[in-house]
Amino acid sequence: MKRLIIPIVALSLLQPVFAKSTGKTPVKSKQQLEMEAKRAEREKVRKAVDAVLKAKDTNHDGSLSKDEYIAGEADPVAAGKKFDQLDMNHDRHLSRDEIAISLGLKK
Repeated sequence: MKRLIIPIVALSLLQPVFAKSTGKTPVKSKQQLEMEAKRAEREKVRKAVDAVLKAKDTNHDGSLSKDEYIAGEADPVAAGKKFDQLDMNHDRHLSRDEIAISLGLKK
């Protein structure tokens, strides 16, 4: 049994070296692919929220007040009502998570 384990361990340690020298990339596991997909999704959400904050967060505090949210909207009354719906914890600010939810990027 030991004779079989040692070559397997040695090969697994040499795989990255072999991949570099041959130019071939090792095959990624399902778990690695899932982690990369989750990371990409988080990055997509972060970029979308950053875009909203860049456009509307005039005091650069990382959240949107009701005044910041309403500013520039065609119908301030409707925008105010929408803000009240989106402000789930009723702290009178939209957090990054609340903004992501409003964009349909989080549940």
